[in-house]
Amino acid sequence: MLRRTTEIGFRGICLTAARVIPSNRGCILGTSPSRRTVFTGTGAGSVKKVLVANRGEIAVRIMRASTELGLNTVGIFTHEDRFTQHRYKADESYLVGEGKSPVAAYLDIPSIIDIALKSGADAI
Repeated sequence: MLRRTTEIGFRGICLTAARVIPSNRGCILGTSPSRRTVFTGTGAGSVKKVLVANRGEIAVRIMRASTELGLNTVGIFTHEDRFTQHRYKADESYLVGEGKSPVAAYLDIPSIIDIALKSGADAI
């Protein structure tokens, strides 16, 4: 489930660039206590590995939150991003969109799903 910001809710676990708020009912997302959105789901305990389909600082924050939750992370990178921090912050990293421009590579959904399946990621 994607929101307008960088917050992600999936199977009752929430990862957000601002903060992570675990809940027994699902995931509470939001930057202010007065405005929170709750995503509910089942199977939260079954997510062990997350593929972060983003780059730069946002990806690093998502990976940090995942690590705090005890999840393994999978990162994707383009040839141009091969020396960036988000590649090395991930537990595993894979090249995506070989031969494509950076924008086209990160928008190559079939390749990202293929990497998720090959890496054994439970969530994207």
